[in-house]
Amino acid sequence: MAEPRLSPGWWRDRLLDQWDSEQRERHRLLSYYDATHPLPTWMPKYRAAYADMLRMARTPWARLVVDTTAERITTQGFRIDSEEADAAVWRMFQQSRMDHLQRQVHREALITGSGYVSVWNDGAGGPKMMPESSLQVVHETAAGDMDKVVAAIKVWPDTVDGIWRLNLYLTDGIYRFWAPWNEGLLGDHQRSTAGLVPKGKVWTEMDPIANPGGEVPLVPFVVRRDWNGYGRSELTDLVPLINRFEVLTSDLLVASSYGAIKQRWATGLEIPIDPDTGEEVEPYNVAVDRLWISESPETKFGAVEATDLGPIVRTIDNVVAQISAVSRIPSSYFVQSELANPPSADSLEASEVNLISKIRERQDAFGAGWESVVAQALRLMGDTRADVSRIETIWQDPRSRSESQILDAAVKLGAVGVPTEAVWEHIGYSPTEIVRLRRMRSTDLLGRIAVSGALGTSPAQEIAPA
Repeated sequence: MAEPRLSPGWWRDRLLDQWDSEQRERHRLLSYYDATHPLPTWMPKYRAAYADMLRMARTPWARLVVDTTAERITTQGFRIDSEEADAAVWRMFQQSRMDHLQRQVHREALITGSGYVSVWNDGAGGPKMMPESSLQVVHETAAGDMDKVVAAIKVWPDTVDGIWRLNLYLTDGIYRFWAPWNEGLLGDHQRSTAGLVPKGKVWTEMDPIANPGGEVPLVPFVVRRDWNGYGRSELTDLVPLINRFEVLTSDLLVASSYGAIKQRWATGLEIPIDPDTGEEVEPYNVAVDRLWISESPETKFGAVEATDLGPIVRTIDNVVAQISAVSRIPSSYFVQSELANPPSADSLEASEVNLISKIRERQDAFGAGWESVVAQALRLMGDTRADVSRIETIWQDPRSRSESQILDAAVKLGAVGVPTEAVWEHIGYSPTEIVRLRRMRSTDLLGRIAVSGALGTSPAQEIAPA
């Protein structure tokens, strides 16, 4: 019997269909990040013989692309309306350890297209923020409003109780369900949950939990969002190029192992027989003998030319260049062809222009997610400053700059009248560090005044040179 429209059962079945299809794709993308994806496709009769070389052809380009981007996306504070409010929100962020766990959210979003953070008030110490696995969660946005999440589910295996659990998150409550392992569920691997929940599965409902916040307490972090509010993985466009690279690399490995050395042949030879084993013996030691002699006038010697590896290497270089262009990661991250003459710091900085542009775009997307998380947490605390439009995420500078460049720019900014704390922010200090520096400067100033008084000099005389 069909569930009534918009009822918890209706939402559960609707999102389970979406969960089943999305998790298959997310697991596939994760396998490329982990370098556990399927080996290059070869003809069956050759696949077993060259299995080791096929495995050696794997290169974790996907991990390089994701980690290079994720490591430069770091939240270091929030602006609301006052320094006290900013500090309070950051302390709340740190209490959930999100200052450390945020990269896990960013990394999963880059890999699968969506990352998730749950926000809940358990009554002990204020709102709790927690990363949620994109391999367990899917969400649905409102029609015509891609920023509003109307429903979400989380499906995961409870290996302690030996059951599957499902939480349905709606604006009015959290509806909980469970199902045993042995009723239509295939397999019991804790991580590989894709395709384990078939359509029409009977779930047992547990007591629901009221939702005091009035909004779905799961915030999605999406990459390359479409008009429906769903993300697209950083790896989607790279998978065909990675497959092409690995096929060419396996060809190169086979060619270098079996065809890169000139092969010699001989006809008209009388092959000696080992008297002990009765087996034929190789008449010449190819790797040692410099002179091959045969007494038979019918003997002929020849050689098969070595395989030219140059065309394969050039094709591989072309594919790597395509991976670099599509991912917007500088080619120097993938290959360094001139180790004797490495590129200068200026040229490296110039080569990262596209990468920095991409990272700032990802910061904009993730910033919207963190601002929603903070707004939900504030609303759970009854704070009136919970308007998401008033919250701004402060990001760490993603550029790679030398110490001399940073300090030189800071001196020039101070010379044209930029306030000191703005210069500190430009250098890269977080809001928390700036507060600490301000206190240290005040303490230092008071110390100078005390010393000047003890020496009988005026504070202005003592302080002015500094």
